[in-house]
Amino acid sequence: MSKRRFSIQDIADTLDISRRTVRNHIKEGDLPAIKPGREYIVTWSDLIEWLGNEDRVRDLFGEPGRDGQDSG
Repeated sequence: MSKRRFSIQDIADTLDISRRTVRNHIKEGDLPAIKPGREYIVTWSDLIEWLGNEDRVRDLFGEPGRDGQDSG
C-alpha cells in the first residue's frame, strides 16, 4: 500500500476539475479523505476507492512510489 498523498489541488489539476468539485465529493462522502489541519489529504488507496480502479489511478497520477515515497 502506498503512502503517497494528494491535496485537493493535485486531484483537481490532474482530473481537470475544480477544487470545489473535489471538495464536494469529499463532503458528500464519495471521496474518502482526512483533514489533519486546514487542508484535506487524499491517499493513494482513497483514490482507488473513489475512481474504482488502481490502473486508472496509476495512469492518471503515476506510480505510487514516485516522488521518493514508499510503496510498501
